Amino acid sequence: MAELKDPLKKGLTPEDFLKHPVWAKMAFAYRLFCTLCPPGLSRRLQKYFLKAMFGPGVGFPPGFTFPPGFVFPPGYEFPPGWSLGDPLPPGFVFPPGFVFPGGWEPGDPLTWEMVLQLLGIDDFAAGDPLPPLFLGPWDPGPIKTGGSDLVAADPVEVLIEGSDSDGRFLSKDGVWATAYTHGFTFSLKDTDTSESDGLGAYLLAGNYYILRVFLFFDLSSIPAGKTVTAVEVRVAGGYFANSKICIQRGTQEDPLVATDFLAFAGTPFANLDWQISLDPANDANAFTLSAAGLAYVQSVLGGTAKFCLREYEYDYPNSAPPGNGNYNGLYFAEYLTAAYRPKIKITYQ
Repeated sequence: MAELKDPLKKGLTPEDFLKHPVWAKMAFAYRLFCTLCPPGLSRRLQKYFLKAMFGPGVGFPPGFTFPPGFVFPPGYEFPPGWSLGDPLPPGFVFPPGFVFPGGWEPGDPLTWEMVLQLLGIDDFAAGDPLPPLFLGPWDPGPIKTGGSDLVAADPVEVLIEGSDSDGRFLSKDGVWATAYTHGFTFSLKDTDTSESDGLGAYLLAGNYYILRVFLFFDLSSIPAGKTVTAVEVRVAGGYFANSKICIQRGTQEDPLVATDFLAFAGTPFANLDWQISLDPANDANAFTLSAAGLAYVQSVLGGTAKFCLREYEYDYPNSAPPGNGNYNGLYFAEYLTAAYRPKIKITYQ
């Protein structure tokens, strides 16, 4: 157990709440407690103060017994023998405003995340020193996190609608190489609610058609630094479904400009056979992103995720299609019914 130097040993000042907020809060709480409790009791509590640092392999010393009598939270005393990981005892009431970890339900074990919250430590991070604590008649077991010794946070799943900055490009030319970059006929639609011919690559009446879609997702609600464990991009299909579609990292401007027809990078994060969505909540075209896709989304948390959808059989490999038929329909963020709008589902910790 690493011993820590007490930064407040010379007294508690307003500056300490800025430099050592966790220590200052706990020290203030203890001094208030000592003021309100009989001196005989408060003097006996001092020997139970514990100073520890979370780090690889660090835990409570073997045989260490926490003092009895801790009321946690105020007004409730855990029964003798209760330990972290046991179901919550009957009658336990969480304080007002308590934020439960994602997926936690009554009857689930109490986690270290919840313990820290109940103790009022809201700015704790792995590697921070644990301020003096008065713990009750329970053994919390090993303190674990990340790759060392603290328990990883429960996963959180969010579903975010796409931005109405999305849009579709069409490039048409009698020469495939020209159509691939910027055809003689060229257009951008960024206010349509849906397109029956929104994605594709085909030859019709002597002209090559290439249609690409660009999507935006505002991830400002997810703090940067979180670890992304799964991502699914959902796009409802409509009207026609005739080929495979892939999803890549987009590098487009917001709002879209003409040169964004070529605003994509890297290899696809996923591809799938396009389908028409009759019940988009359950049968939208769902791209499950690869490890590279997860890394990209994680890199833009707190900002905007951008994607490009392309026809996978001819457009992506830059291979001229032999004929007509490879066109596919879809719905955009402007569509009236929310269930049909593009969405991204992100799971993170």
